[in-house]
Amino acid sequence: MNILYYCWNENSAEDIISYWEAAGYRYTRLTRAPGSYDADEGFERQVGELLTQNAYDLIFTFDYFPILSKIADHAKLPYAAWVYDCPHLTLYSSLITSERTFLFLFDKELCRTVEALGAKHVFYLPLAVNTARLERLFAQTMALPDESAVPSQCATKPVATQHPVSFVGSLYETNQFRSIRYLPDHLRGYLDAILNAQLQIGGSELLSQLLTPDVLSELCRYIKVETPPHYSYTQKDILQMMLETEITSRERVQALRLLSGFYETHLFSASAPSLLPDCRAHGPISYFTEMPLVFRRSAVNLNITLRSIHSGIPLRCLDVMGAGGFLLSNPQPELCELFTAGEEFAFYTCPQDLVYKVSYYLEHENERREIAHNAQEKINRRFSYDVLFGEIISRSF
Repeated sequence: MNILYYCWNENSAEDIISYWEAAGYRYTRLTRAPGSYDADEGFERQVGELLTQNAYDLIFTFDYFPILSKIADHAKLPYAAWVYDCPHLTLYSSLITSERTFLFLFDKELCRTVEALGAKHVFYLPLAVNTARLERLFAQTMALPDESAVPSQCATKPVATQHPVSFVGSLYETNQFRSIRYLPDHLRGYLDAILNAQLQIGGSELLSQLLTPDVLSELCRYIKVETPPHYSYTQKDILQMMLETEITSRERVQALRLLSGFYETHLFSASAPSLLPDCRAHGPISYFTEMPLVFRRSAVNLNITLRSIHSGIPLRCLDVMGAGGFLLSNPQPELCELFTAGEEFAFYTCPQDLVYKVSYYLEHENERREIAHNAQEKINRRFSYDVLFGEIISRSF
């Protein structure tokens, strides 16, 4: 297998390359960015030369780039895109209908949307964890006196927790909604009301229903929303995505403010620490060398999903479980389908339940560790790159 891989410095780049090298795949890593996601003569010429000079079997990217659909059609090669961003606006391109484009999406609701837009090859595929990398990291950094240096054991042996409650991620406090200063009071009040109502019940269904044509028409007088040619997303799609980010910001700040009033709560984020003065702020951390250790050394790892991810499992959840951390999350549909609540993770249903669940699992250490161990075992069996990339190969040919 020889793969042409367009890499845009995404976090998963080194992980998948490590897997390919171990599996004996050949690859070329292309890092030149196209000037446009849709057309760039120089980029198309460079890729065309690579395809002429080498016998590639597959074009691959994380996330979807319409320009590569055109190139794959011309070269008569399959193009596989493994999407882990949601929203991901390039999926609304008319080029998703290409017969040689294979889309692997981590969110089932997004799969249904893209299929309805006419894509020929759409598959649900969760995201992956580089379990081999984590084993090496723990073998190097966490060989405590009572632990063996054997990687498979180091990955599962319990270690002392340093952080009772941890959250790793953005608070989205600088989102687009907050940059709008010129909405009339009645319109801003209406939006605040629906944002707060949606905040109480999860999901985005209420938001979608209450963005009526009249409201959208008035909003678009104050907010410029461009819909480029050959893309099928609407003004409503863009405005809803903007509001989903604002809801996520409010939800995360509310939850962490609440928890930090009861428990020692640690925030690992580039967001402003002043938003949560009672949290212990650490700033951003390295995805490869620091984040897994935080997950493993935290008693409770909190996930609050970005609201635009309607059903899928965020990579952060899988990273927590793959590192042997205990995960407490909002109840994402596919998380509840693919993992067993109470045995491999826990979920909360409201702020009061969040406080109760944190208290319960801080007090029940053995149960918490057993849940974390079970989750890590499932990640090793079913969410490694060798398992999931194998699905991409089998579906793309």
